[in-house]
Formats: sequence, structure tokens, C-alpha cells
Amino acid sequence: MWLDSLLGGSLYFPWLLLGIGLFFSFYLDFPQFRWFAAAWRLFHQQRQQRLRAGETTPWQAFATALSGTIGTGNISGVALAIHLGGAGAVFWMWLTAFLGMVLKYVEVMLSHRYREVTTDGTRRGGPMYVLSRRLNRPGLAAWFAVAVLLSAFGIGSMPQSNMISHSLWQSWQWPPAWVGFTFTLLLALVILGGVQRIAKVTVALVPVMAMLYIFASLSVLVMHWSVLPQVVWQIVTDALTGSAAQGGFLGAGIAYGFNRGINRGLFSNEAGSGTSAIIHATTTTEEPVAEGLMAMLEPFIDTLVICTLTALVVLSTQVWYKKQLNTFEHADVLFVEGHFDDSLPADITALQALLSQGSGNIRLYDGGIDVIDGQPMNSNFTVLAARSVAESVVYLTSGNTLFSGVVTIQKGHLVTPEIQMQGYSLLHSTGLTLKAFQQGYWGQDGQWMVIVSLVLFAFSTAISWAFYGDQAVLYLWGERALVPYRCIYIFSFLGATVLDTTLIWHIGGICVVLMTLPNLYAMWALRREVQLMKLDYMSPVKKDQNL
Repeated sequence: MWLDSLLGGSLYFPWLLLGIGLFFSFYLDFPQFRWFAAAWRLFHQQRQQRLRAGETTPWQAFATALSGTIGTGNISGVALAIHLGGAGAVFWMWLTAFLGMVLKYVEVMLSHRYREVTTDGTRRGGPMYVLSRRLNRPGLAAWFAVAVLLSAFGIGSMPQSNMISHSLWQSWQWPPAWVGFTFTLLLALVILGGVQRIAKVTVALVPVMAMLYIFASLSVLVMHWSVLPQVVWQIVTDALTGSAAQGGFLGAGIAYGFNRGINRGLFSNEAGSGTSAIIHATTTTEEPVAEGLMAMLEPFIDTLVICTLTALVVLSTQVWYKKQLNTFEHADVLFVEGHFDDSLPADITALQALLSQGSGNIRLYDGGIDVIDGQPMNSNFTVLAARSVAESVVYLTSGNTLFSGVVTIQKGHLVTPEIQMQGYSLLHSTGLTLKAFQQGYWGQDGQWMVIVSLVLFAFSTAISWAFYGDQAVLYLWGERALVPYRCIYIFSFLGATVLDTTLIWHIGGICVVLMTLPNLYAMWALRREVQLMKLDYMSPVKKDQNL
């Protein structure tokens, strides 16, 4: 998508994000290191805090924010980043998390300080309030709120529902419509109960789903422990030299791996996007810096722990560069003129230029292909599926019978929607992660732990994002728009069960950037104020009391 290349896949965005994160790391004396232990102490203290009616504790806010970040990005997004950018993309995800810790620290501090308290005592906050109340930028505040609202669908509702339904269909053949209806009903019961019910559900889900996924990951890694040092070395070296072609993987340059790793890292932990600041602004604590320190732990848990486990499983099992029999998603398929072989260096270079840069001399196929009993009658083209040269391709009808007739191709894309294609290609997203987890101690049964984790991750993310959308709607239009928004959110969750996953990932990448840009502006504009808040909190007079 051209819009994704302009925003989510752009070259400037990762540099902007990392640059501001690096600046604040130096400017605030690297709180990721200096105050990491203090953040964990605060985390432990806040877990013991009792809830009073109508309030959200810091622990509940932390759990809700974490459930909003631990989602499909940790399972599917990491696999997609490796599929696109190779092992080196993982290194850049780590860097995003490290610098993201300070970004989340800053954005939560500011949103907490400039939150609004209504007449009934309800606390509301987020970057839109910082932009409007402190910086007097109502236009940017509205931009951020609209971006959050779009992201509620492009990140919170649609990808999560899509991953749930597709995973359960691929693994257990549960009908997407039935799955969608069931989980939509559960979602409605939770979000219609407001922030208190959302907080209670996420507090219950987060520990369970995290421990289950850690256990599942370790059950695979113990079977492949001997290659782990090699995997870590590959992550570091590929980040600095680019990922070479191997197996069905066509390779990725340094810049492409960097871009995809940064983008997927941000999609996973949301640092810099300002979303977690929305829920943290509702807490009972009166100290913005303390709330920011707790929030700093979210990228650590989300990316440096959960995402790293996924990456190590995918890379150590080596399934990421091996072609597997699967049904191709239409958005992953591209027809090109001529015959290409992924074992020939010249062909690999040409295909890299086409897939990573959209350049080169390869021409997209146009025209019809005669097919008899599932087999094409001409061979003057090559099918690319999931960024690999597809092999043993069979054309099927929607009823899974062999197709005979003419398949129409326009500008490289299949325009005969009732046709399905099966064959050998690389896997990505959930399919790749599921395949990797089947290589562990539990064998084929290992995937069920991933599926259960995925369902819990995705469902909890959808719950948290419903609240973020609530706050955007309240800021833009007030209470009167809340019920219509929730209804639309619920129905979008249901409708996304039948959409193409590739398209939804593109939508999510675009929405992340639309939110992040105005939030980064607010953080940069108030950098001096952030430093003064930190110095006051860490002063000798207050330090013993605070930490």
C-alpha cells in the first residue's frame, strides 16, 4: 500500500522515533538504567494498593496498558518482522524497546500532569489534553484523538479479531463466523461495563496469559538450546550487515530490516504513540513521575521479554526460511513475467529489488492464464507468495475442488476472487509462529498453547483499545457519542473475522504513525518541563519518600 510506504513503512519515521528516544535517554540521564530497580519497587508497592469505588489503581492501569500492548504484535507481528527483515529486525525491535522505555516514561508523566478531573471526580487524560491544555494546540489535539479513534479499529479491534478467527480456523477448523459472534458477545459484555470492568478483566488476564506463553516458549527453546548462541549472534550481525538469502528467504538489506524491526517494535509496545498515557492518567496516584516509572516497565515486559521469546523460537527452529505447504492469501501473491529461481544469485537480487524497493527490471504479469485441473497450461510467469518463489502451485475453487478455466491477472494481482491457490511458500505472521511452536517438546500439540495465548492476548488488547477509543470520543464529541462508538467498535470486531490479515497489518502500521507524530511533538516541546519534574521528584528531600 502506498500509504503504508509513506507512513508506516517510511524511512523518516524510524529515525525520528529513535532520535527522540535517544535524546531523552541522554537528557534524562538514562532512566532505563538508573531507575529500573526503583520502577520495580513501585510496581510491587502499587500491586498492594486497595481499590476504592469508582477509581483505577496504578496496578490496574499498568495491567490494562500492558494488555493493550501484549497482543497480536507479540506473536504474529514478531514473526512478520522476521519474515520481512530477517533476523536483524529483532535487534532493531530491542533498540525500539530500550529507547521506548524512556518515551513511555515521558508521555505518561506529561499526560498524568495535565489530566482533567470532571465534576464527578472522574480523571481523564492523554496527549490530547497535553496538546490542548498545556500547549494550546487544539488542532493537533483533535488530530491525535482522531488518530486514536482510527487506531482503535486499525490496531485494537480489527487485527485482534482477525487473528483470533484465522488461528482457530487454521488450527481447529472453527468457523470464523461462529468464533466472531462468540467473542464479539464477550467483548460487548466487558466494554459496556466501563473502565472498572475493563480493569478487572485485564488484571485477571495479564498474569495468566503471560505465564502460559512463557511456558510454551521455554518448552520449545529447551529442545533447541544448542543453537541459541548462534541465533543471538545472527540477530546482531544481520542487523549490521543485512540478512543474507537462505532457503526460500530472499534476503533483506540493512535499511529494510531496520525499518521493519522499528515499525513492528513500535506496533508491539506502542512506546511514543501515547496510548498507555491515556489509561495511566486515570489512576489514583498524584505523582506523575512515579506513574511514568511504572509505565517504563511496559516496553521491557512486552518487547524485551515476550517478543524476544517469540523471536528466539522462530529463529532457533529455522522454519522462517523454509517453504511450507499452505493456502496463499491473495494479498501475499504477486505474478511476474518470466521464470525466476531463488537459488540463483542474479534472480535473488532482482526479486529483492522488486519486493523491498518496488524497483528493478521485473515486469508484473498481465493477462489470462489457462488452467486445467488445477494446473496452469503456460509457464511464462512466476508466482511469488509471501515474498518467496512459490512452488507446486495448484489452483482451486472456493469449494476446494480443482479449478479449470481462465485465471485473470491484472498488474501482477489475481482478480478472480473465487480462486484459491495452494502450494509451497514461506509463512508469516501467525502461521509462522504456529509452525515454529510445533518443533518443540510438545510436537504438533505445541500449537494449542500458542493459540490459547493468542486468543487471550488479542482479546485483552481489544478490551484495552475499546477504552482508548472511549476517551478519544469523549474528548471529541462528549458523552452523547459514546454508545454509537461502542456499537461500531463491537461490529467492526465481528466484521474483521473475514478480512485479509495482510491488509489489516498495513492499516495498523499506518495508524501507529498517525498517533505518534503529534505525541512526539508534545514531548519535544515540553522537554525542559519533563526534566524539571524528574529533578524535583529525585531531589534529596523527596527521594527517600518517593523511592
